[in-house]
Amino acid sequence: MAVSQASIIDSLEQACSNLNPDEFIFSFLDAYGFPKSTITRLRNGGDSRNVAEGEDIGLKKKLYFRAVPAGKDINAEAESLRSSDVIARNDIRFVIVTDFESMVSFDLKADERLEIAFGELDKNYAFFLPLAGYEKAVIYSEHPADLKASEKMGQLFDLKLLAALEAFADD
Repeated sequence: MAVSQASIIDSLEQACSNLNPDEFIFSFLDAYGFPKSTITRLRNGGDSRNVAEGEDIGLKKKLYFRAVPAGKDINAEAESLRSSDVIARNDIRFVIVTDFESMVSFDLKADERLEIAFGELDKNYAFFLPLAGYEKAVIYSEHPADLKASEKMGQLFDLKLLAALEAFADD
């Protein structure tokens, strides 16, 4: 079942305003529609689905979450995770590091970075929409050769149209 964007915003708003650092990641996963069974197994520990090391939470091809103590450099943590073996080995898409005051996240597939105050997560929910199955649209600019060719085709059409109109006017 698809998750609505409104329910994601509401759930994230609740998770941030009623913050329980030990439960946050599970609320986050629930907001984006992860199965309850997966969340329960991750919460109870010892699940082979958790590809993370230590207290972190990681789901293959999905996300890697690390909570750090206040005052620790979350940018440095996120950068070191981004280039770590565990991320590459498990084809992780999102790297999320927070001290519950700020959050730094990477979308490794789209090559995008998000750095926000923790309380602004609900306003930036769209960054993580691929977790709920909503892919981001990628717009490619036209190749200059294609633009030039289409301009030439347009000019040719205009010339042919003009010639046809002149021939029609002569009749």
